[in-house]
Amino acid sequence: MKEGIKVNCGACGRPFDSYAVKLKERKKPDGITEVYYLCPFCRKEYIVCLHSAETKRLQKVITLADRSGQTEKARKLRLLLKKRLDELNNK
Repeated sequence: MKEGIKVNCGACGRPFDSYAVKLKERKKPDGITEVYYLCPFCRKEYIVCLHSAETKRLQKVITLADRSGQTEKARKLRLLLKKRLDELNNK
């Protein structure tokens, strides 16, 4: 089994492996999707990032470009995706 990064819960303080959590998604009324996980011990919620319809579409297009060997196209799309996610997540 793979080992990920050790994470300490801010609420209960217990450490857990990042691979032990399952990412979940919740769509908000404004069309934004929250990606989050729960502490496996106390169930405190941690938001990982926010996605929009555009960023989800970009991820799919990047996957298709990668699979078809279009590495330069995929690289440019990844930069655009990063920009859009940074804007959405206020970074």
